[in-house]
Amino acid sequence: MSINLERSGPSYMRSLVIFMLSFLLLSSCHLAQNTPSSPVFNNTEKQLLFFSDEDNLHNESSYYDALLEIKKTYPEIVTSMKVIPSSEKVRYSSFDVDTFPTLLVIHDNQIIAQIEGDLSKEEIIQPLIDVLK
Repeated sequence: MSINLERSGPSYMRSLVIFMLSFLLLSSCHLAQNTPSSPVFNNTEKQLLFFSDEDNLHNESSYYDALLEIKKTYPEIVTSMKVIPSSEKVRYSSFDVDTFPTLLVIHDNQIIAQIEGDLSKEEIIQPLIDVLK
């Protein structure tokens, strides 16, 4: 019976420990999906989801203007907002969004407001203020 001294030294043990720790750390990580029950969504606060079509940004300027005005006028109201590009088709189907642009207000995993289509800034602001207060 022979013992390989190259594999039993302190540097081998150190390498083995580092490898095992790295393996354990990496195997405990996972990707979270952004669904309403995911930690990305805070169920206690109202959140805005803006479904954007980056190929037609000129149709969305009134939405951006409305959101900027609400954020400036009522900074305490708009605490959480996520812009979801049209490239994330899975998200669109999970919220039954088929019109661009669409703005959803989510609270307690429920859609409490849905604003969609070609609207003026004023047509966007008032419904938002009503549900965000």
